[in-house]
Amino acid sequence: MTGPGRLRPGLADHPAALRCLNRLRRARQTCPPGERTAPARRALEKAARAAHADPTLPLTWEGERGIDLLYVLTRDLARAFENERRGDAGPSGQAGADPHGEVESLVERTTAAALKLAALARSDWDTPAHRSAVARDRLPSRRVLVEITEGLHRSVAVSAALDPDLDEVRALQDLADGIARVIR
Repeated sequence: MTGPGRLRPGLADHPAALRCLNRLRRARQTCPPGERTAPARRALEKAARAAHADPTLPLTWEGERGIDLLYVLTRDLARAFENERRGDAGPSGQAGADPHGEVESLVERTTAAALKLAALARSDWDTPAHRSAVARDRLPSRRVLVEITEGLHRSVAVSAALDPDLDEVRALQDLADGIARVIR
């Protein structure tokens, strides 16, 4: 069944979507508690709601990169928070480094990145035009398809020279030719 907040059958458990949503969940869990990190935690919650309201969001390149960035930022934030708590100089290890300033900077960056991700969510995610646009964007690049085509042709060249009528040879050559037609 489809509708707001639901993916088409087969997409709800798509590995790319699950990976991204899992990273977003871990980012939310990694963000340290406390008043200083509250803006980041609120923004992360907003991003999570957006990712569930628009389930195509983690399947877009921007969504995937945004979620990965949040994962890294919250990991760095937790590390900086711990360094500050212990009184360490910070990840740079330099004397005079300001772990308090680093925490504040990471809270700001995490908040901004989470709000940017949340803003990418679309209410019209379930339209054929949007799904087609996301699908088209996620197709392999022309360069990748050329490499696949050339690789298939190279890999069957010896077999084709020995027995060009072999079913497997014909099938692989047809596959390469079919990919070549897509990229023309």
